[in-house]
Amino acid sequence: MNNLASLYTHQDRYGEAEVLHAKVLEVQRRSLGDEHSDTLASMNNLAHMYFRSGRAEKARPLLTESLKIRRRALGDEHPATLTAMSNLASLHLDQARPEEAEALFERTLEIQRRVLGGEHPNTLSSMDGLGRAYREQGRTMEAKPLFEQTLDMRRRVLGAKHRDTLESMGELGAVYNDMGDYGEAEVLLEVAVESARRTLPEGQSLTAMLLKEYGVCLSALGRYHEAERALLESHSILREAKGAVAKQSVEVLKRIVDLYEAWKKPGKAGEYRAMLPESDEEEP
Repeated sequence: MNNLASLYTHQDRYGEAEVLHAKVLEVQRRSLGDEHSDTLASMNNLAHMYFRSGRAEKARPLLTESLKIRRRALGDEHPATLTAMSNLASLHLDQARPEEAEALFERTLEIQRRVLGGEHPNTLSSMDGLGRAYREQGRTMEAKPLFEQTLDMRRRVLGAKHRDTLESMGELGAVYNDMGDYGEAEVLLEVAVESARRTLPEGQSLTAMLLKEYGVCLSALGRYHEAERALLESHSILREAKGAVAKQSVEVLKRIVDLYEAWKKPGKAGEYRAMLPESDEEEP
């Protein structure tokens, strides 16, 4: 049941995943107890599903409790504790708390490099997370080398078409966009989008996020028709997978408004601006 629920999460089938994960956790709490390793793994998996589906507020108590128990029972250097630390750091990042995410990722990464090794997939995930924490704080020059190192190692360890490798390509492409290096971004993101289309199931959120960064890049290069296709497809995928008011969906909407403003299409810009949640509306 747990494995099937995790598969549903991976496929963005969150409703089905939630029902199964919640049932598994309820049974494990009753039959195994709160501190059993299987119960803790299920807490983490349910939290991960909430996080991916844009319901981070429901993930926080699960991740906090899981980390507290694992630290007490296993110590800070146990791989399961390190996973819990990394997951909570990712949640801090999603909830716009990049300073807290940075501190926890740095602590996690220091232990992982020593205990798991520099090329372990979990170590690479924390490197990626630390890079995102830097980027969220506008520290692009610190984020860039971390993303470059992570991408290089993921290509070598996991392969060029692995989901995590594609994620790293998207993160580095976003940094190139931030820096105005649109030529580098275009080369990287075009390959990433094509690979995602070939290797990931249709309608995946990762494909949508790659399309968003590719659309931002194409818009900056003045290739508005191509940018429009990429951004509208990205928004369609995210709206279906996560909902219209999810953080990722709203971010793409903002980029669509930016595109139409740059393209001198104020009517279209206004149409999509009106779709923004009230708290996210921007002045024309």
